[in-house]
Amino acid sequence: GRRVLMDARLPVWSKDELWVGYMEAPLAFGKEVSFRVFFKFTSALVEEKIIKSNVNPIYQDKLFQINWPFPLFPPPKQAVWGNDFFHPHHTNIIVDSSLSNKDEHTIILLMKLLKEQGINLQVSSSNEPLKRLTGNIVLTKNENLLSALLSSGEGDILKEPLKPEGYVLVVKPNFLFLCGKDERGLFYGVQTIRWLMRKEGIRCCIIKDYPAFPFRGIHFFADKFSLPFYLQLIEKVLAPLKVNSIVLECEYAEWKSQPNLKNDWTMTQEEIKTLLEKAKENFIDVYPLVQSFGHAEWAFQRKNNLDIAEDPQRPYAFCPSNPRTYSFLFSIYDEAINLFGKP
Repeated sequence: GRRVLMDARLPVWSKDELWVGYMEAPLAFGKEVSFRVFFKFTSALVEEKIIKSNVNPIYQDKLFQINWPFPLFPPPKQAVWGNDFFHPHHTNIIVDSSLSNKDEHTIILLMKLLKEQGINLQVSSSNEPLKRLTGNIVLTKNENLLSALLSSGEGDILKEPLKPEGYVLVVKPNFLFLCGKDERGLFYGVQTIRWLMRKEGIRCCIIKDYPAFPFRGIHFFADKFSLPFYLQLIEKVLAPLKVNSIVLECEYAEWKSQPNLKNDWTMTQEEIKTLLEKAKENFIDVYPLVQSFGHAEWAFQRKNNLDIAEDPQRPYAFCPSNPRTYSFLFSIYDEAINLFGKP
């Protein structure tokens, strides 16, 4: 039968043994199974075999190789570029009733981006935003306005309805119109405006975009020293790239139910709340990762909880047959769920 060996590196938790994992074992319930593996070491170089992949690229049309007039990432699903610019001086930001309190940060972000270009704008509301379109910026989540806005040729971009977290951005020399499918779509449209800003103005274009994947995440580690960096990373890198998820590994997070685990590099719960608030402002969901059963050195630091370690001499995994393992882990799970807002 087929045998597949995992990576066999010298692990950090053991300095005197070679660890080899085994996958795809033909295991049967209630029956013992054993394998014998032989290793032959030679100093001779072995010719490498090139394995050809049959994986198809995600973007069949090679979007990453298109020479866009401006750097824009992720590349939009559809884009038509003009040669002129919209100059938002002496302009108002017009919002309609489709926007809600959840869009407040998006409006503030747009005003901030324009202010960085030396442009200070006022926000006003209108039940008929298209009547005030000329010379202004219109933000809406009312898709019905798109068909009235675009000409017959430009309307091809509307053949398919907007998908969740999607948006349509229309920039002409005399106006800017942004329609989001939802709160995130409107926010991502403003992030695209951020990419298109130049000293000449905002590049004229018609863009329709939506995510290819519902989960677009990054993995962080919680510690005391990284919070200022994470806050900047969220606002200046992850949000412009339209990342919507963070998995926060909580090995060095503060758990009030287990005060003995706190050390000099623990991220406090107040610091975690600051991170969560910044993520929320940028429409990023944060999920706590609490290593359980394996990868559990965090629970045994300074010889804590050795009574629930599977091997107290090498405390790496919890003992699954010890009832206190579950009371220990569940106390942290409950705390994590409440702290992270029931993710």
